[in-house]
Amino acid sequence: MTTGGRRGVFDTACIVLFAAALLAPAVDSLLRPEARRDVELEARLPEPFPTLGPALDSVRAFPRAFEAWYGDALGLRDVLLHWNSRLRVLHFRASPGEPLLVGRDGWIFPTLLGILDASQGRAELTRARLEAWRKALESRRAFCASLGAEYIVALAPEKNSIYPERLPAGHEPIGPGVQDQLVAWLAERSDLRLVDLRPALRAEKDRDHDRDFAYYPLGTHWTDRGGYAVHRVLVDAARARFPDLAPVPIERLCWEFDPAEGDTWAHRLRLSGLLRQEARVLDVLQRDFAEPVEREGDVVRVAGPGADRPSLLVFHDSFGERVRKLFALCFGRATFVFDPHFDAARVRAEQPDVVIELFAERRLLLELPFALPDPGGAGVEDALSREFERSAGAHFVLDVAREPLAVRGVDGTRVTREEGALVLEHSAGAAGLVELDVPAFPSGRVALARIEVESSHPDRLDVLYRTSRLPRFHRGQIASAPVPTGRSLVHVKLDAEDLLGPLRLRCGATPGRYKLRSFELRLALP
Repeated sequence: MTTGGRRGVFDTACIVLFAAALLAPAVDSLLRPEARRDVELEARLPEPFPTLGPALDSVRAFPRAFEAWYGDALGLRDVLLHWNSRLRVLHFRASPGEPLLVGRDGWIFPTLLGILDASQGRAELTRARLEAWRKALESRRAFCASLGAEYIVALAPEKNSIYPERLPAGHEPIGPGVQDQLVAWLAERSDLRLVDLRPALRAEKDRDHDRDFAYYPLGTHWTDRGGYAVHRVLVDAARARFPDLAPVPIERLCWEFDPAEGDTWAHRLRLSGLLRQEARVLDVLQRDFAEPVEREGDVVRVAGPGADRPSLLVFHDSFGERVRKLFALCFGRATFVFDPHFDAARVRAEQPDVVIELFAERRLLLELPFALPDPGGAGVEDALSREFERSAGAHFVLDVAREPLAVRGVDGTRVTREEGALVLEHSAGAAGLVELDVPAFPSGRVALARIEVESSHPDRLDVLYRTSRLPRFHRGQIASAPVPTGRSLVHVKLDAEDLLGPLRLRCGATPGRYKLRSFELRLALP
């Protein structure tokens, strides 16, 4: 074959391969439409195909919305992401774009929601945030005491707090984490003390052997070994008032290796079967609760082994899931609420002897809590109201009559006008969020919002914000305030100095109908 003939064959092969590469995603999307569900590994739903309406705003938003839809609908997306993860994680020990670090010995350290910042000394809590946490925790303790309940609060350490030596080079701790900052603040200004779980977990780490660890190498949470140590510490904390309480004796428990590999990011990295880990699990935790159980959404009530024992109410996040059954074996009646937000109404309804709050230490960094109302004092709402009045001029004022409206519904929330107000409606399963187009924030300034809202029932108002450090909306960056029945004026503080617009607002978490009458945003004085 001549040189020209060989070149022709080569050129033809290149054209065919190029055309095949262009067509392959389209063919794959037709043959495997279910592959689009792969997006759910990223803890979200696929972007819907956008609708194009006659309004100018709809036309402007269509290209960006179409690009987001196409990015999720692209054929072979899951295959390409798998090979991207395989190359980066297994060969270069680097993040494939997911919010994580690949540490020493292949350990995975998630970085989302400020996990590393919270415990590595890379974030400093402002005085306002530290004081808000002090007031909030003290008010919860006082409320529980008024009902005769013992109040215990503990922070679940992030994995990198217990295993810093497994982090990749350059990510070692550089100062006190947020838990240490709050502990120091409380030591100077309060008699309230957090229950420190770190000594028990570090002692458990000292007993690591082979592939048996106190935290999951490929996950976020502690293993059953770590959870067992945590339950002992928290039950011991309750024994100061109830001396007959006792942790579950370890002799009563049977251990086995978890065939399901436990908490792992391997599936999210699309590397299931390639990234593997082992961990010992407690046999009792593999089964359902031993006693009669009642479930209602994220609430589990368990009748314990003896009615003469104290009753328990636990507010927890994902760190508390595997510890619940151990607590249920210790108390006479136990209620577990998978929600880290303290719910005073539930405490009053349950009338427990012991209330435990257990949540990840990153929450100190990502949430500005509000104190429960103090019948004898002004309370946090009045303090925020005074600070709002002293702040600089308006940064953003919502005009409910303006066209086009600076508010749009998110994830199925319906926005309509009615009698000088915006009616926000959402059904079950929807987030109940609206997005507000606010001007750009100046660097180094926190913001305060005054919101007039009308609700048919008590609820909680949330303002979600983005920051330069974490430029995404998520449940971490949020400012909240209680909303009573009827028409009310509430204030929240967005305690971050690197705010990004837009903002998102939820007038109530319960599905229903709310009226937003006004929203004004001001910048706090420097």
